[in-house]
Amino acid sequence: MKWEKKVFSELFLIPTKNGLYKSKEFHGTGTKIINMGEIFAYGVFNNYDTQRIEVTEQEKDNYNLLDGDLLFARRSLVESGAGKVSIIKKPKEDMVFESSIIRVRLNKRECNPLFYYYWMKSLAGRTAIGAIVSGTNVKGIRSSELSQIEVDVPTLNVQDNIANILSHYDNLIENNQKQIKLLEEAAQRLYREWFVDLRFPGHEDVEIFDGLPVGWEEKRLDEIASVNTNYMTNDYNESFIDYIDLSSVSKGTITNVKRYSINDAPGRAKRIAKNGDIIWGMVRPNLRSYALILNPEYTNVYSTGFAIISSNKVPYSFLYCLVTRDEFVGYLINCTNGAAYPAVKPSHFEEAKIIVPENSVLNRFDKMVRPIFERISLLNKQCKFLQEARDRLLPKLMRGEVEV
Repeated sequence: MKWEKKVFSELFLIPTKNGLYKSKEFHGTGTKIINMGEIFAYGVFNNYDTQRIEVTEQEKDNYNLLDGDLLFARRSLVESGAGKVSIIKKPKEDMVFESSIIRVRLNKRECNPLFYYYWMKSLAGRTAIGAIVSGTNVKGIRSSELSQIEVDVPTLNVQDNIANILSHYDNLIENNQKQIKLLEEAAQRLYREWFVDLRFPGHEDVEIFDGLPVGWEEKRLDEIASVNTNYMTNDYNESFIDYIDLSSVSKGTITNVKRYSINDAPGRAKRIAKNGDIIWGMVRPNLRSYALILNPEYTNVYSTGFAIISSNKVPYSFLYCLVTRDEFVGYLINCTNGAAYPAVKPSHFEEAKIIVPENSVLNRFDKMVRPIFERISLLNKQCKFLQEARDRLLPKLMRGEVEV
């Protein structure tokens, strides 16, 4: 099937727009802002929680996001992240977007934005984006070059049909993600009730000394866990690896695993995670590139950009809830070095001061929360299977091999 081709900008309703930069004092309250973390975590962005930022009415007008807006990652530490695309779906409140993102708003009377979201994820789209990626240490795309790529333009009816077929998969994935979010919130609520508000079972009968229940202790994290202890070894006997980099992880979810032959593997593909380990991105901790690893494949290899935390003396369920709380993220942000790409070191995790409860309380917490994380792991695997099925169908639709 031969489709018409056009320069991308011919489909625009308005010119592309790079996002908004605001200094730290404006962060925390106000209008929702889409950051790079959301671009990497979600393909279809449907009213998920985000950070907030104070903006003027003029800034809100200039950087607003509407249903169907396409967002492209303007820069990334890895080439696969540059030009990554997301689409906004029926926002329920005002949203803006940060400076590392390009907004594209298409003319809906002439094209279906959801079709072009999927087209950008197809081989043709990834090839077109890949051709405009530049940079050495930091990979990026320019909005002027994005506007000039050549795109396929089937009839609007064909665009609508292809978008509808593929969106069924994404709707199922979205439902799973909503369940995951509710389960994570339940685990964090229980953690807060027991270990922050100190309303754990039997708290009424426990004496408080120096602000802590008797038997609880303040420790460094490296007293109960180790950081970065496992690497790929010389006896690895597969011809390939399944690589997870920083751009593939956000807020508890691994969104992409890329297979490489062992000879073509990136130089940063070195770290190994065991069952119950926590991976935590050391660059820009505010992006929350963390995840709990359950039942990993033997072939999974992680970037050296992660700190991999292995629990030794406490349940992984407790440790994961602890290191993903806002307070711990704030601690990491305060430890960052570097202006352009602030990062922390493994030692910052090791030196973190934490409160370790008494063992019987920890074990009761683990008994209640571990099944929650096992359910989350199952839902994430279902999402992976749905993504794989969608991605197998995508090229067939885009090449006209499947009738729509």
